[in-house]
Amino acid sequence: MKIRNGFVSNSSTSSFIIIGFDISKNETAKRKLLEIADGDSEMLRDDYDVSYRISKKYGIKDAIYRIGNDENGLNKGEEVLGILLADVSNDEGSVNGRFSMKELQDKLDSLKNEFEITEELKMIAGTRLS
Repeated sequence: MKIRNGFVSNSSTSSFIIIGFDISKNETAKRKLLEIADGDSEMLRDDYDVSYRISKKYGIKDAIYRIGNDENGLNKGEEVLGILLADVSNDEGSVNGRFSMKELQDKLDSLKNEFEITEELKMIAGTRLS
């Protein structure tokens, strides 16, 4: 029998790495995302639904759009559109992207073109409640 001494929690977290763009001030990109969501701004809070819709409409797989809040590892108000490189959960295993640098660059170029992004490319890593 195992006995654990110390702090025990029922909360789960996951760590992620996104390479992409902070589009918080890019009204064109945000308008196009809202069009993908059929005008439903609440749907934009669902990372995976948005990813599916971007993939379906533009053929860009592994894209992610995340709006910052107190629980998802981004700064409040920050809006990131990019490629999810890794998402590792402490209770579900991990989802890791495996791309060549050329494939990654092609995905990022497609995002820049389709969403008219001029912002600087960034690597964003964080931990979120899951």
